[in-house]
Amino acid sequence: MAKQIARETEVIFYERETYMYESKEEASQHDSFMIAAGWLRVDQYEWKGAEGTEETMFFQIFTKKFLQRSEERK
Repeated sequence: MAKQIARETEVIFYERETYMYESKEEASQHDSFMIAAGWLRVDQYEWKGAEGTEETMFFQIFTKKFLQRSEERK
């Protein structure tokens, strides 16, 4: 008769964060920090404000994968 000796479960979580910046330089500096911390930049874009304004904002979206592992020995 077969006897189970181990069971392993993996659950993968993805965390997503969106950041807004007032300048491209600020976005670039934060980009370096996030990548060094293990985040992956999945998108970046520039938004020009309403017509007739000088406002420009920069956005970046990062994601990070977390693995939760559970092991049971019998």
